[in-house]
Amino acid sequence: MPRNRASKRCEGPHTKGRWRIMRIASHKVLSGAALLLAGAFMLCLLLANAWESPQRAYADDTALASGRLAAQAGTDDFHAVLHDDGALVFQAEAPSASDSSVRAVYAGSLEGYASKRAVPWLQDVEQIKTARFADSFAALRPQSLKLWFAGCENLEYVDLRNLDASQSTSMQKMFEDCSALARIDGLEGFDTSSSTYFGSMFSGCSSLKSLDVSGFDASHVQVLCFMFNGCSSLQTLNMAGPGWKTSSLTLMVHVWEGCSSLKSLDLSYLDTSHVRSMTYDFNGCSSLEYLDLSGADTTGIGNLEHLFDGCSKLSTVKLGSAFSFRGSSKTAQCTLPEGNWKSSATGMVHAHDEVPEGIAATYVKVAAQGDGSTGGQVDTGETESESRSGTSDAGSGGAKPTAPAKPASGMAVGKTVKVGGSTYKVTDNERPAVTFAKAPKAQSRVVVPASVLIKGKRYAVKGISPRAFKGSAAKTVVVKTKGLTKNSVKSCFKGAAKLKTVKVHASKLRAYRAIFKKGNSGKTVSVKRR
Repeated sequence: MPRNRASKRCEGPHTKGRWRIMRIASHKVLSGAALLLAGAFMLCLLLANAWESPQRAYADDTALASGRLAAQAGTDDFHAVLHDDGALVFQAEAPSASDSSVRAVYAGSLEGYASKRAVPWLQDVEQIKTARFADSFAALRPQSLKLWFAGCENLEYVDLRNLDASQSTSMQKMFEDCSALARIDGLEGFDTSSSTYFGSMFSGCSSLKSLDVSGFDASHVQVLCFMFNGCSSLQTLNMAGPGWKTSSLTLMVHVWEGCSSLKSLDLSYLDTSHVRSMTYDFNGCSSLEYLDLSGADTTGIGNLEHLFDGCSKLSTVKLGSAFSFRGSSKTAQCTLPEGNWKSSATGMVHAHDEVPEGIAATYVKVAAQGDGSTGGQVDTGETESESRSGTSDAGSGGAKPTAPAKPASGMAVGKTVKVGGSTYKVTDNERPAVTFAKAPKAQSRVVVPASVLIKGKRYAVKGISPRAFKGSAAKTVVVKTKGLTKNSVKSCFKGAAKLKTVKVHASKLRAYRAIFKKGNSGKTVSVKRR
Protein backbone atom coordinates (compact mmCIF):
# COMPACT_ATOMS: atom_id res chain seq x y z
CA MET A 1 0.00 0.00 0.00
CA PRO A 2 1.54 3.37 -0.96
CA ARG A 3 2.34 5.46 2.08
CA ASN A 4 0.24 8.40 0.97
CA ARG A 5 -2.80 6.09 0.70
CA ALA A 6 -2.58 4.71 4.22
CA SER A 7 -5.95 4.44 5.91
CA LYS A 8 -6.41 6.36 9.14
CA ARG A 9 -9.03 6.98 11.73
CA CYS A 10 -10.02 9.72 14.09
CA GLU A 11 -11.65 9.06 17.40
CA GLY A 12 -12.26 11.46 20.24
CA PRO A 13 -12.02 11.65 24.00
CA HIS A 14 -15.15 13.86 23.81
CA THR A 15 -13.33 16.98 24.97
CA LYS A 16 -15.16 19.99 23.60
CA GLY A 17 -14.14 20.90 20.09
CA ARG A 18 -11.61 18.07 19.76
CA TRP A 19 -11.34 14.57 18.26
CA ARG A 20 -8.36 12.31 17.92
CA ILE A 21 -6.93 11.45 14.50
CA MET A 22 -5.55 7.99 14.03
CA ARG A 23 -2.91 7.95 11.35
CA ILE A 24 0.70 7.09 10.64
CA ALA A 25 2.50 10.43 10.83
CA SER A 26 5.45 11.04 8.54
CA HIS A 27 8.30 13.24 9.74
CA LYS A 28 11.32 14.39 7.87
CA VAL A 29 13.62 14.08 10.89
CA LEU A 30 13.56 11.26 13.38
CA SER A 31 16.11 10.29 15.98
CA GLY A 32 17.72 6.88 15.68
CA ALA A 33 15.66 5.47 18.53
CA ALA A 34 12.42 6.89 17.19
CA LEU A 35 13.16 5.56 13.73
CA LEU A 36 13.77 2.09 15.13
CA LEU A 37 10.51 2.13 17.08
CA ALA A 38 8.56 3.42 14.09
CA GLY A 39 10.02 0.69 11.89
CA ALA A 40 9.13 -2.01 14.40
CA PHE A 41 5.62 -0.63 14.70
CA MET A 42 5.12 -0.66 10.95
CA LEU A 43 6.42 -4.23 10.69
CA CYS A 44 3.93 -5.42 13.31
CA LEU A 45 1.08 -3.79 11.42
CA LEU A 46 2.12 -5.41 8.17
CA LEU A 47 2.37 -8.87 9.67
CA ALA A 48 -0.88 -8.64 11.60
CA ASN A 49 -3.04 -7.11 8.91
CA ALA A 50 -1.48 -8.33 5.64
CA TRP A 51 -1.81 -4.76 4.28
CA GLU A 52 -5.61 -4.97 4.44
CA SER A 53 -6.36 -3.61 7.89
CA PRO A 54 -6.39 0.12 8.48
CA GLN A 55 -3.07 1.35 9.88
CA ARG A 56 -3.33 3.73 12.80
CA ALA A 57 -1.47 5.59 15.53
CA TYR A 58 -2.62 8.06 18.16
CA ALA A 59 -1.64 11.71 17.86
CA ASP A 60 -0.19 13.37 20.93
CA ASP A 61 -2.19 16.10 22.68
CA THR A 62 0.05 18.89 21.38
CA ALA A 63 -0.45 17.88 17.75
CA LEU A 64 -4.17 17.44 18.37
CA ALA A 65 -4.52 20.90 19.89
CA SER A 66 -2.62 22.53 17.05
CA GLY A 67 -4.94 21.03 14.48
CA ARG A 68 -2.05 19.98 12.24
CA LEU A 69 -3.25 16.43 11.76
CA ALA A 70 -6.86 17.54 11.24
CA ALA A 71 -5.75 19.55 8.26
CA GLN A 72 -3.94 16.54 6.82
CA ALA A 73 -7.11 14.43 6.95
CA GLY A 74 -8.37 16.07 3.78
CA THR A 75 -5.78 14.31 1.62
CA ASP A 76 -7.92 11.16 1.22
CA ASP A 77 -10.90 10.45 -1.06
CA PHE A 78 -13.63 11.09 1.53
CA HIS A 79 -14.41 10.97 5.22
CA ALA A 80 -16.80 8.78 7.14
CA VAL A 81 -17.77 10.67 10.28
CA LEU A 82 -19.30 8.78 13.20
CA HIS A 83 -21.28 10.92 15.63
CA ASP A 84 -22.14 10.25 19.26
CA ASP A 85 -25.74 9.37 18.37
CA GLY A 86 -24.57 6.54 16.08
CA ALA A 87 -25.05 8.45 12.82
CA LEU A 88 -22.40 7.64 10.22
CA VAL A 89 -22.12 10.44 7.65
CA PHE A 90 -20.08 10.10 4.45
CA GLN A 91 -18.76 13.44 3.23
CA ALA A 92 -16.09 14.85 0.95
CA GLU A 93 -14.72 17.42 3.39
CA ALA A 94 -13.06 16.91 6.77
CA PRO A 95 -15.31 17.68 9.74
CA SER A 96 -14.81 20.78 11.78
CA ALA A 97 -12.47 20.36 14.72
CA SER A 98 -14.99 22.28 16.82
CA ASP A 99 -17.78 19.74 16.27
CA SER A 100 -18.15 18.20 19.71
CA SER A 101 -20.62 15.54 18.46
CA VAL A 102 -17.94 13.76 16.41
CA ARG A 103 -16.94 10.45 17.90
CA ALA A 104 -14.57 9.27 15.19
CA VAL A 105 -13.46 10.07 11.65
CA TYR A 106 -12.35 7.49 9.12
CA ALA A 107 -10.46 8.15 5.89
CA GLY A 108 -12.18 6.34 3.01
CA SER A 109 -11.05 5.08 -0.37
CA LEU A 110 -13.21 5.18 -3.49
CA GLU A 111 -11.36 2.13 -4.80
CA GLY A 112 -13.14 -0.15 -2.35
CA TYR A 113 -12.11 -2.88 0.07
CA ALA A 114 -11.26 -6.56 -0.24
CA SER A 115 -12.24 -7.63 3.29
CA LYS A 116 -14.38 -6.46 6.21
CA ARG A 117 -11.43 -5.62 8.42
CA ALA A 118 -10.09 -3.36 5.69
CA VAL A 119 -13.20 -1.13 5.87
CA PRO A 120 -12.13 1.60 8.31
CA TRP A 121 -15.51 2.48 9.84
CA LEU A 122 -16.32 -1.17 10.57
CA GLN A 123 -13.82 -0.98 13.45
CA ASP A 124 -16.68 0.54 15.46
CA VAL A 125 -19.41 -1.50 13.79
CA GLU A 126 -21.46 -1.83 16.99
CA GLN A 127 -21.79 1.96 17.31
CA ILE A 128 -23.32 2.53 13.85
CA LYS A 129 -27.11 3.02 13.96
CA THR A 130 -27.86 5.13 10.88
CA ALA A 131 -25.96 6.00 7.70
CA ARG A 132 -26.36 8.77 5.14
CA PHE A 133 -24.41 10.58 2.44
CA ALA A 134 -23.91 14.35 2.70
CA ASP A 135 -24.50 16.68 -0.25
CA SER A 136 -20.75 16.98 -0.75
CA PHE A 137 -20.51 13.25 -1.42
CA ALA A 138 -22.79 13.46 -4.46
CA ALA A 139 -19.88 14.41 -6.73
CA LEU A 140 -17.89 11.32 -5.73
CA ARG A 141 -18.20 7.95 -7.46
CA PRO A 142 -17.06 4.88 -5.51
CA GLN A 143 -15.66 2.13 -7.71
CA SER A 144 -16.90 -0.58 -5.35
CA LEU A 145 -19.47 -0.73 -2.54
CA LYS A 146 -18.55 -4.24 -1.51
CA LEU A 147 -18.82 -4.82 2.26
CA TRP A 148 -19.51 -1.16 3.08
CA PHE A 149 -22.08 -1.97 5.78
CA ALA A 150 -21.44 -5.69 6.27
CA GLY A 151 -22.05 -6.88 9.80
CA CYS A 152 -23.59 -3.61 11.03
CA GLU A 153 -26.00 -5.44 13.32
CA ASN A 154 -27.30 -2.25 14.97
CA LEU A 155 -27.80 -0.31 11.73
CA GLU A 156 -31.49 0.59 11.48
CA TYR A 157 -31.72 3.14 8.68
CA VAL A 158 -29.76 4.00 5.52
CA ASP A 159 -30.29 6.94 3.17
CA LEU A 160 -28.62 6.27 -0.20
CA ARG A 161 -29.55 9.61 -1.71
CA ASN A 162 -26.38 11.50 -2.68
CA LEU A 163 -24.60 8.18 -3.31
CA ASP A 164 -23.68 7.95 -6.99
CA ALA A 165 -23.12 4.23 -7.58
CA SER A 166 -22.90 4.50 -11.36
CA GLN A 167 -19.23 3.41 -11.41
CA SER A 168 -19.44 0.77 -8.70
CA THR A 169 -18.67 -2.67 -10.13
CA SER A 170 -19.57 -4.69 -7.03
CA MET A 171 -22.25 -4.53 -4.35
CA GLN A 172 -21.32 -7.88 -2.86
CA LYS A 173 -22.32 -8.19 0.80
CA MET A 174 -23.08 -4.46 0.91
CA PHE A 175 -25.71 -4.89 3.66
CA GLU A 176 -24.91 -8.46 4.71
CA ASP A 177 -26.09 -9.34 8.24
CA CYS A 178 -27.58 -5.90 8.91
CA SER A 179 -30.15 -7.68 11.05
CA ALA A 180 -31.73 -4.51 12.50
CA LEU A 181 -32.00 -2.67 9.17
CA ALA A 182 -35.66 -1.79 8.69
CA ARG A 183 -35.59 0.96 6.08
CA ILE A 184 -33.51 2.01 3.06
CA ASP A 185 -34.26 5.26 1.26
CA GLY A 186 -32.98 6.14 -2.19
CA LEU A 187 -33.19 2.72 -3.85
CA GLU A 188 -35.50 4.11 -6.54
CA GLY A 189 -32.66 6.19 -7.96
CA PHE A 190 -29.82 3.83 -7.17
CA ASP A 191 -27.67 3.42 -10.29
CA THR A 192 -26.44 -0.18 -10.56
CA SER A 193 -25.61 -0.09 -14.27
CA SER A 194 -21.90 -0.91 -13.80
CA SER A 195 -22.30 -3.60 -11.16
CA THR A 196 -21.45 -7.21 -11.99
CA TYR A 197 -22.00 -8.66 -8.51
CA PHE A 198 -25.13 -8.55 -6.35
CA GLY A 199 -24.21 -11.65 -4.31
CA SER A 200 -25.36 -11.50 -0.64
CA MET A 201 -26.22 -7.82 -1.05
CA PHE A 202 -29.13 -7.97 1.43
CA SER A 203 -28.35 -11.39 2.94
CA GLY A 204 -29.33 -11.61 6.60
CA CYS A 205 -31.38 -8.38 6.61
CA SER A 206 -33.96 -10.07 8.78
CA SER A 207 -35.83 -6.88 9.78
CA LEU A 208 -36.54 -5.56 6.27
CA LYS A 209 -40.24 -5.87 5.45
CA SER A 210 -40.32 -4.28 2.01
CA LEU A 211 -37.87 -3.75 -0.86
CA ASP A 212 -38.39 -2.23 -4.29
CA VAL A 213 -35.49 -3.01 -6.61
CA SER A 214 -37.56 -2.88 -9.78
CA GLY A 215 -35.50 0.07 -10.95
CA PHE A 216 -32.18 -1.75 -10.69
CA ASP A 217 -30.16 -2.06 -13.89
CA ALA A 218 -28.80 -5.61 -13.85
CA SER A 219 -27.55 -5.56 -17.43
CA HIS A 220 -23.99 -6.48 -16.38
CA VAL A 221 -24.73 -8.55 -13.27
CA GLN A 222 -23.32 -12.07 -13.33
CA VAL A 223 -23.93 -13.25 -9.75
CA LEU A 224 -27.10 -13.07 -7.64
CA CYS A 225 -26.20 -15.81 -5.15
CA PHE A 226 -27.70 -15.32 -1.65
CA MET A 227 -28.87 -11.80 -2.59
CA PHE A 228 -31.98 -11.91 -0.33
CA ASN A 229 -31.07 -15.02 1.65
CA GLY A 230 -32.39 -14.93 5.21
CA CYS A 231 -34.63 -11.87 4.75
CA SER A 232 -37.17 -13.59 6.96
CA SER A 233 -39.41 -10.54 7.53
CA LEU A 234 -39.57 -9.50 3.89
CA GLN A 235 -43.24 -9.43 2.90
CA THR A 236 -43.02 -7.58 -0.42
CA LEU A 237 -40.19 -7.63 -2.95
CA ASN A 238 -40.58 -5.84 -6.28
CA MET A 239 -38.23 -7.10 -8.99
CA ALA A 240 -40.63 -6.54 -11.89
CA GLY A 241 -38.61 -4.14 -13.99
CA PRO A 242 -37.01 -4.25 -17.45
CA GLY A 243 -33.56 -3.76 -15.92
CA TRP A 244 -33.70 -7.36 -14.72
CA LYS A 245 -33.99 -8.69 -18.25
CA THR A 246 -30.31 -9.50 -18.60
CA SER A 247 -28.51 -12.34 -20.30
CA SER A 248 -25.32 -11.86 -18.28
CA LEU A 249 -26.44 -13.91 -15.25
CA THR A 250 -24.42 -17.08 -14.68
CA LEU A 251 -24.93 -17.97 -11.00
CA MET A 252 -28.01 -17.50 -8.81
CA VAL A 253 -28.17 -20.08 -6.00
CA HIS A 254 -29.96 -19.62 -2.65
CA VAL A 255 -31.17 -16.20 -3.84
CA TRP A 256 -34.51 -16.06 -1.97
CA GLU A 257 -33.82 -18.89 0.47
CA GLY A 258 -35.34 -18.32 3.88
CA CYS A 259 -37.66 -15.48 2.79
CA SER A 260 -40.32 -17.07 4.95
CA SER A 261 -42.71 -14.07 4.99
CA LEU A 262 -42.73 -13.42 1.24
CA LYS A 263 -46.15 -14.16 -0.27
CA SER A 264 -45.80 -13.16 -3.93
CA LEU A 265 -42.87 -12.82 -6.32
CA ASP A 266 -42.91 -11.63 -9.93
CA LEU A 267 -39.71 -12.70 -11.72
CA SER A 268 -41.17 -12.46 -15.21
CA TYR A 269 -38.34 -10.18 -16.40
CA LEU A 270 -35.57 -12.45 -15.15
CA ASP A 271 -33.46 -13.94 -17.96
CA THR A 272 -31.85 -17.21 -16.87
CA SER A 273 -30.75 -18.44 -20.29
CA HIS A 274 -27.05 -18.49 -19.35
CA VAL A 275 -27.38 -19.47 -15.68
CA ARG A 276 -25.49 -22.59 -14.56
CA SER A 277 -27.22 -23.23 -11.23
CA MET A 278 -30.43 -22.26 -9.41
CA THR A 279 -30.26 -24.75 -6.55
CA TYR A 280 -32.13 -23.89 -3.32
CA ASP A 281 -33.37 -20.57 -4.78
CA PHE A 282 -36.82 -20.70 -3.12
CA ASN A 283 -35.95 -23.09 -0.33
CA GLY A 284 -37.82 -22.22 2.86
CA CYS A 285 -40.17 -19.67 1.28
CA SER A 286 -42.90 -21.12 3.47
CA SER A 287 -45.43 -18.29 2.93
CA LEU A 288 -44.97 -17.97 -0.84
CA GLU A 289 -48.30 -18.39 -2.64
CA TYR A 290 -47.68 -16.91 -6.10
CA LEU A 291 -44.57 -17.18 -8.28
CA ASP A 292 -44.09 -15.89 -11.82
CA LEU A 293 -41.21 -17.61 -13.66
CA SER A 294 -42.66 -17.08 -17.12
CA GLY A 295 -39.44 -15.55 -18.42
CA ALA A 296 -37.12 -18.23 -17.05
CA ASP A 297 -35.21 -20.43 -19.49
CA THR A 298 -33.85 -23.40 -17.53
CA THR A 299 -33.06 -25.74 -20.42
CA GLY A 300 -29.31 -25.25 -20.04
CA ILE A 301 -29.09 -25.16 -16.24
CA GLY A 302 -26.98 -27.89 -14.70
CA ASN A 303 -28.38 -27.77 -11.15
CA LEU A 304 -32.02 -27.16 -10.22
CA GLU A 305 -32.10 -29.36 -7.13
CA HIS A 306 -34.17 -28.26 -4.12
CA LEU A 307 -35.53 -25.32 -6.11
CA PHE A 308 -38.97 -25.35 -4.45
CA ASP A 309 -38.13 -27.12 -1.17
CA GLY A 310 -40.20 -25.83 1.73
CA CYS A 311 -42.66 -23.88 -0.45
CA SER A 312 -45.57 -25.50 1.35
CA LYS A 313 -48.13 -22.76 0.56
CA LEU A 314 -47.26 -22.27 -3.10
CA SER A 315 -50.53 -22.49 -5.01
CA THR A 316 -49.99 -20.61 -8.28
CA VAL A 317 -46.93 -20.88 -10.52
CA LYS A 318 -46.55 -19.26 -13.93
CA LEU A 319 -44.09 -21.06 -16.23
CA GLY A 320 -42.90 -20.26 -19.73
CA SER A 321 -42.33 -22.62 -22.63
CA ALA A 322 -38.57 -22.65 -21.91
CA PHE A 323 -38.93 -23.82 -18.32
CA SER A 324 -37.62 -27.36 -17.82
CA PHE A 325 -37.56 -29.36 -14.60
CA ARG A 326 -34.69 -31.37 -16.09
CA GLY A 327 -32.46 -28.44 -16.99
CA SER A 328 -29.54 -29.81 -18.95
CA SER A 329 -29.95 -33.29 -17.40
CA LYS A 330 -31.78 -36.29 -18.80
CA THR A 331 -33.94 -36.71 -15.70
CA ALA A 332 -35.91 -34.24 -13.59
CA GLN A 333 -33.87 -32.38 -10.99
CA CYS A 334 -36.82 -30.75 -9.23
CA THR A 335 -40.61 -30.74 -9.13
CA LEU A 336 -43.34 -28.39 -8.04
CA PRO A 337 -44.38 -28.81 -4.38
CA GLU A 338 -46.37 -31.96 -3.67
CA GLY A 339 -49.96 -31.95 -4.81
CA ASN A 340 -52.00 -31.78 -8.01
CA TRP A 341 -51.59 -28.88 -10.45
CA LYS A 342 -54.08 -27.76 -13.07
CA SER A 343 -52.77 -26.23 -16.31
CA SER A 344 -54.37 -23.07 -17.66
CA ALA A 345 -53.23 -24.08 -21.15
CA THR A 346 -54.81 -27.54 -21.34
CA GLY A 347 -57.19 -27.70 -18.39
CA MET A 348 -55.55 -30.97 -17.35
CA VAL A 349 -54.50 -31.81 -13.80
CA HIS A 350 -51.04 -33.22 -13.21
CA ALA A 351 -49.25 -34.69 -10.24
CA HIS A 352 -46.46 -32.42 -9.00
CA ASP A 353 -43.78 -34.66 -10.50
CA GLU A 354 -45.54 -35.05 -13.84
CA VAL A 355 -46.07 -31.44 -14.90
CA PRO A 356 -45.24 -31.29 -18.64
CA GLU A 357 -42.52 -29.11 -20.13
CA GLY A 358 -42.47 -26.86 -23.18
CA ILE A 359 -45.93 -25.39 -22.54
CA ALA A 360 -46.40 -21.84 -21.33
CA ALA A 361 -49.08 -22.03 -18.65
CA THR A 362 -50.17 -20.98 -15.20
CA TYR A 363 -50.42 -23.95 -12.85
CA VAL A 364 -52.86 -23.77 -9.97
CA LYS A 365 -52.83 -26.26 -7.14
CA VAL A 366 -56.16 -28.07 -6.97
CA ALA A 367 -57.85 -30.34 -4.48
CA ALA A 368 -58.04 -33.53 -6.50
CA GLN A 369 -57.05 -35.17 -9.73
CA GLY A 370 -59.82 -36.26 -12.03
CA ASP A 371 -58.92 -36.11 -15.71
CA GLY A 372 -56.48 -38.96 -16.12
CA SER A 373 -53.58 -36.62 -16.79
CA THR A 374 -51.06 -38.78 -14.97
CA GLY A 375 -50.60 -41.16 -17.85
CA GLY A 376 -53.04 -43.86 -16.75
CA GLN A 377 -52.12 -44.08 -13.07
CA VAL A 378 -55.03 -43.81 -10.70
CA ASP A 379 -54.23 -41.21 -8.05
CA THR A 380 -56.61 -41.64 -5.12
CA GLY A 381 -54.62 -39.70 -2.57
CA GLU A 382 -56.29 -36.74 -0.92
CA THR A 383 -55.46 -33.81 1.29
CA GLU A 384 -57.31 -32.87 4.47
CA SER A 385 -59.26 -30.20 2.58
CA GLU A 386 -60.43 -32.78 0.02
CA SER A 387 -61.83 -35.08 2.66
CA ARG A 388 -63.75 -32.23 4.29
CA SER A 389 -65.21 -31.10 0.98
CA GLY A 390 -66.14 -34.64 0.01
CA THR A 391 -64.85 -34.24 -3.54
CA SER A 392 -62.52 -36.71 -5.20
CA ASP A 393 -62.11 -37.90 -8.76
CA ALA A 394 -59.90 -40.52 -10.34
CA GLY A 395 -59.35 -41.64 -13.86
CA SER A 396 -56.95 -43.31 -16.25
CA GLY A 397 -55.37 -42.02 -19.43
CA GLY A 398 -57.00 -44.39 -21.87
CA ALA A 399 -56.95 -47.39 -19.50
CA LYS A 400 -60.07 -49.11 -18.27
CA PRO A 401 -61.63 -46.89 -15.59
CA THR A 402 -61.32 -48.08 -12.02
CA ALA A 403 -64.21 -47.36 -9.73
CA PRO A 404 -63.09 -45.28 -6.77
CA ALA A 405 -63.48 -46.81 -3.36
CA LYS A 406 -66.14 -45.46 -1.05
CA PRO A 407 -64.78 -43.12 1.59
CA ALA A 408 -66.65 -44.90 4.35
CA SER A 409 -65.08 -48.30 3.65
CA GLY A 410 -61.62 -47.10 2.65
CA MET A 411 -59.44 -48.97 0.18
CA ALA A 412 -59.36 -52.70 -0.45
CA VAL A 413 -56.43 -54.63 0.99
CA GLY A 414 -53.72 -55.06 -1.63
CA LYS A 415 -54.72 -51.92 -3.49
CA THR A 416 -51.88 -49.56 -4.46
CA VAL A 417 -52.51 -45.87 -4.02
CA LYS A 418 -50.48 -42.85 -5.13
CA VAL A 419 -50.35 -39.95 -2.67
CA GLY A 420 -48.12 -36.95 -3.19
CA GLY A 421 -46.05 -38.77 -5.80
CA SER A 422 -45.29 -41.78 -3.58
CA THR A 423 -47.03 -45.14 -3.93
CA TYR A 424 -48.57 -46.97 -0.96
CA LYS A 425 -50.02 -50.48 -0.64
CA VAL A 426 -52.99 -51.06 1.66
CA THR A 427 -52.25 -53.89 4.11
CA ASP A 428 -55.12 -53.51 6.57
CA ASN A 429 -58.43 -51.69 6.26
CA GLU A 430 -59.97 -52.47 9.65
CA ARG A 431 -56.96 -51.11 11.47
CA PRO A 432 -55.95 -48.82 8.62
CA ALA A 433 -52.36 -49.48 7.61
CA VAL A 434 -50.25 -49.19 4.47
CA THR A 435 -46.75 -49.95 3.30
CA PHE A 436 -44.60 -47.34 1.58
CA ALA A 437 -44.29 -49.22 -1.72
CA LYS A 438 -42.48 -46.91 -4.15
CA ALA A 439 -40.71 -43.58 -3.95
CA PRO A 440 -41.16 -40.88 -6.61
CA LYS A 441 -38.54 -41.17 -9.33
CA ALA A 442 -37.65 -37.48 -9.71
CA GLN A 443 -37.56 -36.14 -6.14
CA SER A 444 -34.18 -35.62 -4.50
CA ARG A 445 -35.74 -35.45 -1.03
CA VAL A 446 -38.38 -38.02 -0.09
CA VAL A 447 -40.40 -38.16 3.12
CA VAL A 448 -41.84 -41.41 4.49
CA PRO A 449 -44.72 -40.05 6.61
CA ALA A 450 -46.13 -41.50 9.79
CA SER A 451 -49.54 -41.67 8.11
CA VAL A 452 -51.39 -40.76 4.92
CA LEU A 453 -54.95 -39.71 4.17
CA ILE A 454 -56.67 -41.91 1.58
CA LYS A 455 -60.31 -41.44 0.65
CA GLY A 456 -61.03 -39.59 3.86
CA LYS A 457 -59.44 -42.29 6.01
CA ARG A 458 -56.14 -42.01 7.89
CA TYR A 459 -53.75 -44.95 7.30
CA ALA A 460 -50.67 -45.58 9.43
CA VAL A 461 -47.46 -46.32 7.51
CA LYS A 462 -46.29 -49.64 8.96
CA GLY A 463 -43.50 -50.65 6.61
CA ILE A 464 -41.38 -49.90 3.57
CA SER A 465 -41.40 -52.38 0.71
CA PRO A 466 -38.18 -54.04 -0.53
CA ARG A 467 -36.42 -51.92 -3.16
CA ALA A 468 -38.92 -49.09 -2.65
CA PHE A 469 -36.20 -46.61 -3.57
CA LYS A 470 -34.71 -48.51 -6.50
CA GLY A 471 -34.17 -46.15 -9.42
CA SER A 472 -35.18 -43.16 -7.33
CA ALA A 473 -33.33 -39.84 -7.57
CA ALA A 474 -33.61 -39.50 -3.79
CA LYS A 475 -30.44 -38.23 -2.12
CA THR A 476 -32.11 -37.64 1.23
CA VAL A 477 -34.84 -39.76 2.82
CA VAL A 478 -36.67 -38.56 5.94
CA VAL A 479 -38.45 -41.35 7.84
CA LYS A 480 -41.11 -39.85 10.11
CA THR A 481 -42.84 -43.05 11.15
CA LYS A 482 -41.39 -44.62 14.31
CA GLY A 483 -43.18 -47.99 14.07
CA LEU A 484 -40.76 -49.67 11.67
CA THR A 485 -38.55 -52.57 12.67
CA LYS A 486 -35.10 -53.29 11.29
CA ASN A 487 -36.44 -56.26 9.35
CA SER A 488 -39.21 -54.19 7.78
CA VAL A 489 -36.79 -51.77 6.16
CA LYS A 490 -33.56 -53.75 5.76
CA SER A 491 -33.89 -54.19 1.99
CA CYS A 492 -35.91 -51.11 1.06
CA PHE A 493 -32.87 -49.04 0.09
CA LYS A 494 -31.39 -51.58 -2.31
CA GLY A 495 -30.98 -50.01 -5.72
CA ALA A 496 -31.06 -46.45 -4.31
CA ALA A 497 -27.93 -45.45 -6.18
CA LYS A 498 -28.06 -41.73 -5.35
CA LEU A 499 -28.91 -42.03 -1.66
CA LYS A 500 -26.58 -40.05 0.63
CA THR A 501 -28.51 -39.34 3.84
CA VAL A 502 -31.28 -40.99 5.87
CA LYS A 503 -32.88 -39.04 8.72
CA VAL A 504 -34.78 -40.97 11.39
CA HIS A 505 -36.12 -40.61 14.93
CA ALA A 506 -33.46 -40.76 17.64
CA SER A 507 -34.76 -44.13 18.85
CA LYS A 508 -34.12 -45.69 15.45
CA LEU A 509 -30.59 -44.46 14.79
CA ARG A 510 -28.91 -47.74 15.77
CA ALA A 511 -31.27 -49.91 13.71
CA TYR A 512 -30.86 -47.82 10.56
CA ARG A 513 -27.11 -47.52 10.93
CA ALA A 514 -26.91 -51.29 11.04
CA ILE A 515 -28.56 -51.43 7.63
CA PHE A 516 -25.71 -49.52 6.06
CA LYS A 517 -22.84 -51.33 7.74
CA LYS A 518 -20.24 -52.73 5.34
CA GLY A 519 -21.38 -56.10 4.13
CA ASN A 520 -25.03 -55.29 4.55
CA SER A 521 -26.15 -52.67 2.04
CA GLY A 522 -22.67 -51.99 0.71
CA LYS A 523 -23.44 -48.26 0.55
CA THR A 524 -21.88 -45.37 2.36
CA VAL A 525 -24.89 -43.51 3.71
CA SER A 526 -25.06 -41.03 6.58
CA VAL A 527 -27.80 -41.79 9.11
CA LYS A 528 -28.80 -38.72 11.13
CA ARG A 529 -31.34 -37.74 13.73
CA ARG A 530 -34.22 -35.85 12.16
